[in-house]
Parts: sequence; C-alpha cells; structure tokens
Amino acid sequence: MIAVVGGLVYTTELEDFLHTHPDVRHSAVYGVRDQGRIERIHATVVLVPGSTITAEDLRAMVRDGRGELYIPDRIEFVDALLLTDAGKPDKKELRRRAV
Repeated sequence: MIAVVGGLVYTTELEDFLHTHPDVRHSAVYGVRDQGRIERIHATVVLVPGSTITAEDLRAMVRDGRGELYIPDRIEFVDALLLTDAGKPDKKELRRRAV
C-alpha cells in the first residue's frame, strides 16, 4: 500500500482497476517519495499494440472509478514491465528508476 496525503492507496486494487480498461495489458503501481518525503503514486503501464490512450485518459478513468485519492501522479508507458526472477513486476527497480 501507498501512504498518500489523505489516506492509503492499495496498489493491487489500483492495478486491478487499470486492467479493466481494454487498452491496458499490464500495469505496476508503486509509491515514490518526492523531495519533501511525501509518497506519490506512480504507475507503469503496458498498452495493447495500437492503443492511443493517454495518461490523462487513465487518470480520468481512475478519478471517476476510484476517486481523487487513487489518481497516479505519474503514468509511464513501456513496451514491457521489468520482472523479478519470480515473474512479478519488479517494483523495487521501477521505484529506483523513477527517482
């Protein structure tokens, strides 16, 4: 979970919600602390080929479906997620690269 100003955001809940969009193939949601030590929501998303969805489109979907608290501060689109040896998104590495 991510402790943001105003409450807690559960990463798997937000990932599951992002996956309901037909253009989202995979996603990883994680927290990254900013310079003021406040944790911000980041999402790394893999889209289906040919998708034209934007980060703002996904933010609007999250705003409407989960509320302001869950809106990612940053959404990055990639061709493939970094995975651990266990085949799970490597959130530690994604977090490190986001700083």
